[in-house]
Amino acid sequence: MQQLGMVYRNYAKTVQEPNSEVYFGKLHCSHSTYEHLIAATADTAFQFFSAIKKPQDVDFSQQAVCGAIKDFMVLMQTYDKLPFTQKKGTTSNGSLLWVYLFNRLFSPDIYAESGVFVGSSLFIARHGAPNAEIHGYDPNLNNLAFKDETIHLHSCDWSLDPIAAKSDRDLCYFDDHIDCAMRIIEAQGMGFKNLIFDDCVDVGQFYKYRYIGLPTVPLIVDPKLDDGESVEWYHAGSKKYLRYTFDRQQTRGAENLIAFAVQIPDLEPICGLTTNDQWFVQLK
Repeated sequence: MQQLGMVYRNYAKTVQEPNSEVYFGKLHCSHSTYEHLIAATADTAFQFFSAIKKPQDVDFSQQAVCGAIKDFMVLMQTYDKLPFTQKKGTTSNGSLLWVYLFNRLFSPDIYAESGVFVGSSLFIARHGAPNAEIHGYDPNLNNLAFKDETIHLHSCDWSLDPIAAKSDRDLCYFDDHIDCAMRIIEAQGMGFKNLIFDDCVDVGQFYKYRYIGLPTVPLIVDPKLDDGESVEWYHAGSKKYLRYTFDRQQTRGAENLIAFAVQIPDLEPICGLTTNDQWFVQLK
């Protein structure tokens, strides 16, 4: 390229097809680059888990995190070949990595998932926690493509067929776009301590969604929000204008049940694996 008498070089060369040695997410790369991506991803995940109250008999060491990420990348070679993985609305690969890490590191006795859709996160959870008792809830199971006889499926809202947590390592994963305050209260009543919320956004990202689990976790834990604060946005997919007005009564005291809440890091800038808008909540 030549412009204004200067020459610019494009160091990225066109190739007919990838011929690199290994695969990491959307990237084909050399073994050394692969190890660098693993290390950078593991460092971010290790810092995240270091801030969480560690249940008994759980290993959050950097070695454990790094090993889990490597195993996940091997698993994705199988996952990517499954027929349902490219269906619109499936969980992104970065979010699946976090689901895998939570299951692998926490090793829950019980894993409950509300909003299973085609079953991509159920597949990941089963491989992350092979010994866990897994329950999947969705009023409409017609879209479910991944089926495993070891997984207990419930064609209803999870509150209508409740289960009890067995340990402080047990996990709930909410990908149902339902009132987060209600889910927190329900989970606390069933004895669960560790909750993951998918598609859980603060005000600045409302525009991305037609259906939001309002009030979301970031609204619930924000003490600066005043009653009557409102926001309107245009949702391109549904071609509708939407409006939400905050009312602290909507949280029903859920904030008082929370010991710790944090947004789960987006891994895309680090390794190319996109993380949906996820939050992690630990209850008292």
